[in-house]
Amino acid sequence: MIELPTGVDFGPPKSGAGRRTVTLPPTVARALNGHLARFGSSSPDAPLFTTATGRPVPRAQRAALLARPKRAAGRPDLTWHDLRHTGMTIAAATGASLAQLQRRLCQSTTRAALIYQHATDDADRLLAQALDDAAFGRTATVTPLRRCG
Repeated sequence: MIELPTGVDFGPPKSGAGRRTVTLPPTVARALNGHLARFGSSSPDAPLFTTATGRPVPRAQRAALLARPKRAAGRPDLTWHDLRHTGMTIAAATGASLAQLQRRLCQSTTRAALIYQHATDDADRLLAQALDDAAFGRTATVTPLRRCG
């Protein structure tokens, strides 16, 4: 999707890595299937989220839709793109390799994929616990992750 002053248009991806299949977590797939059943088009090429006329949702409207959740979370600084960073930080914390993250992100270089990996306080605690567990022959424990401030 390309944002233009006159609206939204579609064009080819920036690189060959832009065409790929991404497997969604089952919970996300169920939610999206429900959304498509209610609002979607039967065309496999149709945008997932559209205006009432079937056009992609413009940037200003997406920003307005995000305003209330940002206030509720106490994070007025967040953008739609931060969701991509969050998703990839969580994916990295599951143990995904750099190659897997690069493919999922649709990045043609590892340098570009590394931009989306962030250290978290919780991951640091998890690593410390795993080191301790490994030293004493215990199974490591896993805790939920939160992005560093």
